[in-house]
Amino acid sequence: MKNREIDNASAAGAMEGDGSFYITCRKSKGYTRYVAGAGITKSCKELAGFFVSSYSGSTNIRGDQHRWSISSSIRMIPFLELVIPYLQMKKERAIFLLDWLKNGMNDKEIAYNKMKELNEKVDKELIAIDKNQSINENPIKWSYIAGLMDTDGSFLINKRFGHNGMKSPNYIAKISYGEKDVRTPIFIQNTFPCGNINKKDNDKCVNGRFVWEIVVKADMVNFIKRVMPYLKVKQKNAEILLDFCENYKAVKKGHRFGIPKEQLEFREKCYQD
Repeated sequence: MKNREIDNASAAGAMEGDGSFYITCRKSKGYTRYVAGAGITKSCKELAGFFVSSYSGSTNIRGDQHRWSISSSIRMIPFLELVIPYLQMKKERAIFLLDWLKNGMNDKEIAYNKMKELNEKVDKELIAIDKNQSINENPIKWSYIAGLMDTDGSFLINKRFGHNGMKSPNYIAKISYGEKDVRTPIFIQNTFPCGNINKKDNDKCVNGRFVWEIVVKADMVNFIKRVMPYLKVKQKNAEILLDFCENYKAVKKGHRFGIPKEQLEFREKCYQD
């Protein structure tokens, strides 16, 4: 498989997460200007650097955020043509933007309103997944999933203290990915038929988010081993969680009578890292 295809799929996954395709309207002194663009607003140095080196554009640094964007039609058209084949959730808006750029950017106000409409479009239809199907080993799909995980995904170890009778804390591992549009969580589960998708409401997202997550350690090991070669941002997080899951030793009634010192130190180190 060509590295370029892998990179394009990864870029598409990242654009699905924290990326956007847009047409902005800027008014100044009686003049209205419409500007087309694409970018990632919540990014880091590694991801922004990948986009600049692969597709050009520029990076705007604000604090610890490296915001990548591209607005020149000469550069945007090749970028859109490269990532559109791999998009799931934002394909329609990317195709509309590409066609508008190629056709001379006419009817600017109409295009602006249409783009706004597409960016607000959300698919909330959660369909049943056949969990008896085998894992899809296609590297293009896993590169795309890596892009999703690098932006809106999490590799977590939570530490919880229970009732007073517990001698040791409980360390809970989890992999999750959340999005207000259900299409990307479904894509992950169709590729890796493990875990569950649930709709969760919270204050940060008025209409809630669809969250795919896995908590079974064997499933997490299988997922990490497939996605880790393509991660650009969260590879270290994935490595720590992989170590935790592979070397976690269950202790019978350990929380009641205490976990052996060596195992407790291992769990705490993974949690702190």
